[in-house]
Formats: sequence, C-alpha cells, structure tokens
Amino acid sequence: AKALAERLGRISGVEIVHPVEANLVFASMPEPLVQKLRAAGARFYDWSPPREGRRLVRFVTSFATPQHDIDRLIAACR
Repeated sequence: AKALAERLGRISGVEIVHPVEANLVFASMPEPLVQKLRAAGARFYDWSPPREGRRLVRFVTSFATPQHDIDRLIAACR
C-alpha cells in the first residue's frame, strides 16, 4: 500500500488524503481519472460521491498484491 500511495501521489491531480497505516490507500482524484481507471479495468471503491469534479476512492492491497498490478494501475493513470 505504501508503494501504491507513493506512486499515485506523484500523479498530477491525485492527492493521498490519509497516511498509509495498513493495506488501504485513500486518494482524491479528478472524476475523469476515476472513469479512465475503471475503463482500463482497475477495481477500487468509491469512498464519497463526486464533489467539485473530484472523488475520494479507496484502494485495497495485500501482501500478495503483485508489483505488476501496481505498475499497470500507474500506467493507466498516464
């Protein structure tokens, strides 16, 4: 989760809103990016409805999350 948060936090328009303490990453991102990620097959949870063109989402990871899954998600952000 820390690796995901660190890399997501470098994406323009993405804000990591809570410190990573376990396996969850909470990110605020522009709604078009949310839709782009979903269209690319990314699975994550809406944590709030869209507000002012942004949405708070929750990513869930585990110790078994492969690095290539994180790489694919980051690639889909670009």
